[in-house]
Amino acid sequence: MLPLFNRLLKFLDKDVRLPLAFSLHEIGKIIGADQTKQYLFPCLDNILKDGSDQLKLGSISHLSEFVELFNSEVRENLIDVFLVLQKDPRKWRIRHSIASQIGNLSKIYSPQVVFQYIVPIAFKLCCDPVS
Repeated sequence: MLPLFNRLLKFLDKDVRLPLAFSLHEIGKIIGADQTKQYLFPCLDNILKDGSDQLKLGSISHLSEFVELFNSEVRENLIDVFLVLQKDPRKWRIRHSIASQIGNLSKIYSPQVVFQYIVPIAFKLCCDPVS
């Protein structure tokens, strides 16, 4: 199934790739943390590097659920994704999606990570005219 998932993500047609991006976290729940890290994390990385903002938004809208699948060590390595994504001032939908996940992020990360990373993101997004 995972090779098929990877092949479908390489299609040029957004109608094929978009549902996959939106369901990445659900596939992760089914296959478990180890296989998600091995097979789906590279998919997420490719989606985030893709030129399509719509595709990025699909995976970002459930990013906290995706991150929640991993242990705390892997989660802490993924906090950089949120830091990078919320910086672009032209991507208001992405910032809005991250803002809507702040509550869940504060539950899945350790207090130290929340204080060091999540709170500054939350304060920055509080000043955002869209988020």
